[in-house]
Amino acid sequence: MKKIIIALIAALTLWAAPHAKAQCDSTYITQTLQTGQWLGDWAWSFVTITSAQEEEVGEQILEYMKESFKLIPKDPRQKQLDKILQKLTPYTNRKDIKFKIHLVEDDELINAFAVAGGHLFVTTGIMKWIESEDELAFIIGHEVAHVDLEHCIRNVKRSITIQTWADFFEMGEYAGIIDQTQAVVGTPFGQVDEYMSDREGAYLAWKAGYDPSKGKNFFKKLDELEGGTGKSPDDFEVLMRTHPYSSQRAVCLDHYIHNEMKKRK
Repeated sequence: MKKIIIALIAALTLWAAPHAKAQCDSTYITQTLQTGQWLGDWAWSFVTITSAQEEEVGEQILEYMKESFKLIPKDPRQKQLDKILQKLTPYTNRKDIKFKIHLVEDDELINAFAVAGGHLFVTTGIMKWIESEDELAFIIGHEVAHVDLEHCIRNVKRSITIQTWADFFEMGEYAGIIDQTQAVVGTPFGQVDEYMSDREGAYLAWKAGYDPSKGKNFFKKLDELEGGTGKSPDDFEVLMRTHPYSSQRAVCLDHYIHNEMKKRK
């Protein structure tokens, strides 16, 4: 059985490669989602999670974060995070989600992330790294978008679905391998989620009165950390990444801001 699963990983990885390249137009993003995620989305759709249940999941993750990291709610910078979040959330689609933002004490880690239920986490490392509130608003908007576009809750549904089917077919011991298989195959399509959140995050920042073009500064700095070679990666290199290259994200963000964003209401 394990050999079959490993063979499946190889076959699906080869199948996914032609779809791994990222593009800047919304049509391609939609096509990629339909091509690369339709089966997974269909499977996850059998799992129904209400907003209240998602909130419970989020609270459980928050407790884990409190145990694993040092959250500093009384830090003066928390007020700035709360202010930005309050300006962004009126423009979200999921009005039943209660967004909350937390500052994580870690000066070495340059990161921000979101989890199901609307909890957002920003490290002190990224707070020191940004150069303007506009840049920070784009970053927070990106994380808000992951929740608003249901990227976070999809991951919860995926895990529940995989475990349920594994138990049904008496393959519980293989649930972890199956989950890893899906993660490998879904990697380039996770990149699509990142592009979508870049776009939506820029839109939220713009609607809230910020300059979303400052997000390009963030990606340019990240590109320098990644090596900043400027060369175009090959298909397999792109395929194995969970996030798109920062240089590509900067280009796509610029394209969206100047060609599509202001056409939205």
